[in-house]
Amino acid sequence: MTFRRSVILAAFLSVLAVAPGAFAEDDAAIAAPHAGSLWQRDVLSGDWSGVRGRMEDQGYRIGVNFTSEVFGNATGGLSRGAVYEDLLEMVFDADLEKAFGWDSMLFHVNGYLTHGRGLSTNHLGGNI
Repeated sequence: MTFRRSVILAAFLSVLAVAPGAFAEDDAAIAAPHAGSLWQRDVLSGDWSGVRGRMEDQGYRIGVNFTSEVFGNATGGLSRGAVYEDLLEMVFDADLEKAFGWDSMLFHVNGYLTHGRGLSTNHLGGNI
Protein backbone atom coordinates (compact mmCIF):
# COMPACT_ATOMS: atom_id res chain seq x y z
CA MET A 1 0.00 0.00 0.00
CA THR A 2 1.42 3.38 -0.95
CA PHE A 3 1.89 6.19 1.53
CA ARG A 4 -0.85 8.27 -0.10
CA ARG A 5 -3.38 5.45 0.13
CA SER A 6 -2.41 4.86 3.76
CA VAL A 7 -3.03 8.52 4.63
CA ILE A 8 -6.40 8.53 2.85
CA LEU A 9 -7.44 5.32 4.60
CA ALA A 10 -6.35 6.64 8.02
CA ALA A 11 -8.28 9.89 7.48
CA PHE A 12 -11.41 8.01 6.42
CA LEU A 13 -11.24 5.65 9.41
CA SER A 14 -10.72 8.53 11.84
CA VAL A 15 -13.82 10.28 10.48
CA LEU A 16 -15.83 7.08 10.89
CA ALA A 17 -14.58 6.66 14.46
CA VAL A 18 -15.50 10.22 15.47
CA ALA A 19 -18.69 10.71 13.46
CA PRO A 20 -21.25 8.75 15.50
CA GLY A 21 -20.58 10.67 18.73
CA ALA A 22 -19.69 13.99 17.16
CA PHE A 23 -22.89 14.52 15.23
CA ALA A 24 -25.41 13.10 17.67
CA GLU A 25 -27.53 15.76 19.33
CA ASP A 26 -29.51 15.12 22.46
CA ASP A 27 -31.66 17.31 24.68
CA ALA A 28 -28.78 18.02 27.10
CA ALA A 29 -26.52 19.28 24.28
CA ILE A 30 -29.24 21.57 22.98
CA ALA A 31 -29.95 22.94 26.47
CA ALA A 32 -26.24 23.54 27.27
CA PRO A 33 -24.44 23.85 23.90
CA HIS A 34 -21.11 24.95 25.44
CA ALA A 35 -20.92 22.06 27.94
CA GLY A 36 -19.55 18.58 27.47
CA SER A 37 -16.39 17.14 26.03
CA LEU A 38 -14.40 18.67 23.20
CA TRP A 39 -16.38 16.63 20.63
CA GLN A 40 -19.80 17.49 22.08
CA ARG A 41 -19.73 21.25 22.69
CA ASP A 42 -20.18 23.90 20.02
CA VAL A 43 -17.16 26.03 21.00
CA LEU A 44 -13.55 24.99 21.59
CA SER A 45 -12.99 26.69 24.94
CA GLY A 46 -16.22 25.55 26.61
CA ASP A 47 -18.47 27.52 28.96
CA TRP A 48 -15.74 29.07 31.18
CA SER A 49 -17.38 27.75 34.37
CA GLY A 50 -20.73 29.22 33.33
CA VAL A 51 -19.46 32.73 32.48
CA ARG A 52 -20.06 32.37 28.73
CA GLY A 53 -23.62 31.14 29.23
CA ARG A 54 -24.46 34.00 31.62
CA MET A 55 -23.01 36.55 29.18
CA GLU A 56 -25.11 35.16 26.33
CA ASP A 57 -28.22 35.19 28.53
CA GLN A 58 -27.59 38.92 29.09
CA GLY A 59 -27.13 39.50 25.35
CA TYR A 60 -23.33 39.51 24.95
CA ARG A 61 -21.34 37.13 22.76
CA ILE A 62 -17.61 37.10 22.05
CA GLY A 63 -15.57 34.87 19.80
CA VAL A 64 -12.10 34.36 18.41
CA ASN A 65 -11.21 32.52 15.20
CA PHE A 66 -7.68 31.72 14.02
CA THR A 67 -6.93 30.54 10.49
CA SER A 68 -3.49 29.68 9.15
CA GLU A 69 -2.54 28.60 5.64
CA VAL A 70 0.52 27.70 3.60
CA PHE A 71 0.47 28.48 -0.12
CA GLY A 72 3.05 27.37 -2.64
CA ASN A 73 4.05 27.96 -6.23
CA ALA A 74 5.50 24.82 -7.80
CA THR A 75 5.92 26.07 -11.38
CA GLY A 76 5.72 29.34 -13.31
CA GLY A 77 5.68 32.84 -11.93
CA LEU A 78 8.84 34.65 -10.84
CA SER A 79 10.11 31.91 -8.55
CA ARG A 80 9.15 28.70 -6.83
CA GLY A 81 8.44 28.91 -3.14
CA ALA A 82 5.91 28.88 -0.34
CA VAL A 83 4.52 31.43 2.10
CA TYR A 84 2.70 31.22 5.42
CA GLU A 85 -0.27 33.47 6.16
CA ASP A 86 -2.62 33.70 9.10
CA LEU A 87 -5.72 35.58 10.20
CA LEU A 88 -6.90 36.29 13.73
CA GLU A 89 -10.53 37.38 13.91
CA MET A 90 -12.15 38.75 17.07
CA VAL A 91 -15.94 39.15 17.24
CA PHE A 92 -18.22 40.93 19.71
CA ASP A 93 -22.02 40.93 19.48
CA ALA A 94 -24.44 42.64 21.83
CA ASP A 95 -28.16 41.96 21.62
CA LEU A 96 -29.31 45.40 22.76
CA GLU A 97 -32.85 44.18 23.26
CA LYS A 98 -31.67 41.72 25.94
CA ALA A 99 -29.06 44.08 27.37
CA PHE A 100 -30.97 47.39 27.44
CA GLY A 101 -34.51 46.67 26.23
CA TRP A 102 -34.01 48.41 22.87
CA ASP A 103 -36.30 46.61 20.40
CA SER A 104 -34.71 44.91 17.38
CA MET A 105 -31.24 46.41 17.99
CA LEU A 106 -27.92 44.58 17.59
CA PHE A 107 -24.35 45.86 17.97
CA HIS A 108 -21.64 43.93 16.07
CA VAL A 109 -17.88 44.50 15.86
CA ASN A 110 -15.24 42.47 14.00
CA GLY A 111 -11.52 42.95 14.40
CA TYR A 112 -8.95 41.36 12.10
CA LEU A 113 -5.21 40.86 12.45
CA THR A 114 -3.51 39.48 9.35
CA HIS A 115 0.04 38.24 8.96
CA GLY A 116 1.91 36.95 5.94
CA ARG A 117 3.88 37.95 2.89
CA GLY A 118 1.50 36.96 0.09
CA LEU A 119 2.19 34.38 -2.58
CA SER A 120 1.19 36.63 -5.48
CA THR A 121 3.57 39.46 -4.61
CA ASN A 122 6.55 37.31 -3.67
CA HIS A 123 6.49 34.43 -6.16
CA LEU A 124 4.03 35.16 -8.95
CA GLY A 125 4.78 38.78 -9.82
CA GLY A 126 1.31 40.07 -9.04
CA ASN A 127 0.54 43.35 -7.31
CA ILE A 128 -2.29 42.03 -5.12
